Amino acid sequence: ATLDGLDAQGRTDDRHDRLASASLWVGLALRPDADTDMLIQRAFETELRSGRPELLLDLYASLIRQRMQIAEDTDNNQALSVKHQRDFALLLTLASPSDSLPNALGGATDFAASLHAVLEAAKGDNWQADALDKTNAWALLPVLQAQASQGPDSDWTAIFKDAEAGMLRPASATLNYHRLSARHLLALEQLALSGNIAETALLASMLVQPVALGWIDPHDGAKVIESLHQVGLQKVADQFALDFVKAHLLRVNYMAAL
Repeated sequence: ATLDGLDAQGRTDDRHDRLASASLWVGLALRPDADTDMLIQRAFETELRSGRPELLLDLYASLIRQRMQIAEDTDNNQALSVKHQRDFALLLTLASPSDSLPNALGGATDFAASLHAVLEAAKGDNWQADALDKTNAWALLPVLQAQASQGPDSDWTAIFKDAEAGMLRPASATLNYHRLSARHLLALEQLALSGNIAETALLASMLVQPVALGWIDPHDGAKVIESLHQVGLQKVADQFALDFVKAHLLRVNYMAAL
């Protein structure tokens, strides 16, 4: 079986044409028709299946903001569906978390706030259970913990007093993940503990480079982050963690069934 359009190992499609992506973006940027919003949504879905969609966030975010601005300037604001609002809010928030959403995406404000909270947790801020719920991000907990993010001071055992039997079922669909080589992860840990900075960085890069970040098991991603921190590569670890979280949020939330 394949992983959402990638091969069985979670590797990206090397035949993906980057020039085609650029041409597609230019065509959409120049298209004034009413169905362009739908085409933008579908175009990014294609990018998502190419394996590294997080690298194109800024490009598509600028396209969406341009579309929203043109609609506002021409007083041609057509109400977007809930799905369109969520998808566009997802791309805009992941691209520029500090920027406010256009008025046309007002229905996705709470979702965007939850995304922002998860991104801040990836930088070491405390994680919030509600934000993880709303963004389908519980699987990212090992990565957040590797970034020293702490959870709320809650009595989690209290759920057994009030929980219904149905709440014991999985809260979301199970995702297929690519597991990094266990032997290489052990080697990475040994290199980090020995203080071998260059070798740790090189092996970490070799492990994750061929694989789409959103398809790497978060437990394995956390081990890579911990090894980078171990040898003092804080900025590298922080950037990898942020890219990892963005890729996962894209995979589980973009064009998701509501």
